[in-house]
Amino acid sequence: MGKIRLTRGLITVVDDEDLVELGQNLWHASKSKGGAYARRCTRSGKTIYLHRQITRCPEHMEVHHIDGNTLNNHRWNLKNANSVVHGRKSQSKGH
Repeated sequence: MGKIRLTRGLITVVDDEDLVELGQNLWHASKSKGGAYARRCTRSGKTIYLHRQITRCPEHMEVHHIDGNTLNNHRWNLKNANSVVHGRKSQSKGH
């Protein structure tokens, strides 16, 4: 298990196989009503979310954190879903 330190004193966990690629960037904690997310900004100002980078999620889809922990970015915990399905899963878990 790899750990990446974020701002705000938070840590996100990833698979060891992803740590080399992801560890090259400075990641920030971004809080929202759904939890805290790891994100970074490119030089052009585009925001990249860590979970989307890991799954290579298409822009028209969302990434679902299966266990509801938005800082658990292990591959087994991430699933690309359309926004309707993702919204239903989030509501059923109380997020």
